[in-house]
Amino acid sequence: MTQHSEFHILLLTDGRPGHENQSDGVVMAVERALGRKPTVTPRRLGQLKQQRFARHVLAKTGSVRLTTAIASLSKEDSATAPDMVVSTGGDTLAANALLARQYGVPNIAVGSLRGLSPELFSMVLHIDPALATTPRHWIGLKPAAVDRTLRPAQTDADRATGVVLLGGPTDAEPIAADAVERFLVEAANWRESQAIETLAIIGSRRTPDSWVAAARKIAQRDPDALRFYAASELPFSGVRAMLLGASAAFVTGDSSSMVTEAVYAGVPTVVLSSNRDPRTDTDSAYIRHLEHQNLLAVTHLQAGVTDRPTFAALLERCQPLQTDPLDTLAAAIRERRLV
Repeated sequence: MTQHSEFHILLLTDGRPGHENQSDGVVMAVERALGRKPTVTPRRLGQLKQQRFARHVLAKTGSVRLTTAIASLSKEDSATAPDMVVSTGGDTLAANALLARQYGVPNIAVGSLRGLSPELFSMVLHIDPALATTPRHWIGLKPAAVDRTLRPAQTDADRATGVVLLGGPTDAEPIAADAVERFLVEAANWRESQAIETLAIIGSRRTPDSWVAAARKIAQRDPDALRFYAASELPFSGVRAMLLGASAAFVTGDSSSMVTEAVYAGVPTVVLSSNRDPRTDTDSAYIRHLEHQNLLAVTHLQAGVTDRPTFAALLERCQPLQTDPLDTLAAAIRERRLV
């Protein structure tokens, strides 16, 4: 347990919004574990190919000195000595491990270790139950910066909004634009059938132009009830507020971070399948795992298929989490004496 009054977190980032939101979720859990707000120093890592090579060298050789030189890291890069290092994503792993070692502080990494030893980290957040026996791993939901204590004081029946979250491709093929358009049409039909006042359709920085065009087209059906927000028009705090006040969420399955944010919000959620093989795609396996727990329902919306459940029927299958995932993660951080 740190004795001084302030607790400093060095937050390493690769610049990817989904990774940043997951790390922010870890910071929120640390705040709950501490019982006070930590000071956060964000650091954007440059030269990601160099960071990737450093990770490879560290995994193959175990040489801290060589890897530190390759990653171009030094303690002087942070003005204040941290009490913890936090990061998400493979390109941040080497820097996370090396800086934590230099400062002599605990560190938390989110995601696969890409060949690195778990012993380089104090706590590794992962979704694969097969790693549950590894002492440094903690298996559970991906972290998300969604705080249920900010939920409006109203019952589910009072919520008169729905939210659609549109992700976008990274290194994989995008979901077909016609499938996304069918997804939006079904969500709009659900709003009308359930007498929901508004449906907010929210894009991300990765949302393809074809999806944006489909969203704007759907919104024109009823501009007062169907509203499209581009990523530049709505900060994440606004997205989070809409999720916490929604009666349902609809999310494209190419963004496991967005899916997790909906689950954290505790609202029934329908996910549009990315049609990737869960045996080889980690995010698809994660979404299938959540589906098996009835935390969400998945739809495929193949062209020409008419005999499929309505969105209302899919939402009825969902059993949203009753516990706050941030509390669960905070308890694990306390149990491991990281704060």
